[in-house]
Amino acid sequence: LVFIGFLITTVLEENNIYFRLVIITFSLSHLLRDIARFQQSIKRIPFWEFYSIVTDVLLIFGASLAIVASKFDQFFPSSVKQTESCFTGIGVTLAITKLFYWCQLSSWLGPLAISIKKVFSDILM
Repeated sequence: LVFIGFLITTVLEENNIYFRLVIITFSLSHLLRDIARFQQSIKRIPFWEFYSIVTDVLLIFGASLAIVASKFDQFFPSSVKQTESCFTGIGVTLAITKLFYWCQLSSWLGPLAISIKKVFSDILM
């Protein structure tokens, strides 16, 4: 939940580089942990391990692009900012969506999370 809080703050405070550094640190530590778990269960590819790796990579790329673009603003066109926003937006969406997976375990959030999951599956199918 702390990580989700940092993600939301990063999106809302887009000019603050320090939150981007925190996101890179969190995402790198999660990425290393997820890669280790992914290698242990390589016989079958677990969906949530792969999902976490993709989320971490998107967040690292987005935050890194934001830092580089803010330091060298005059050299980069606006397309770099749009690319950073795309990576960060998709990464934050995936991270918040994964929270629904854990909400299913809660006695009072579980039915809501399951209903939202069913709505998403109906929309995507």
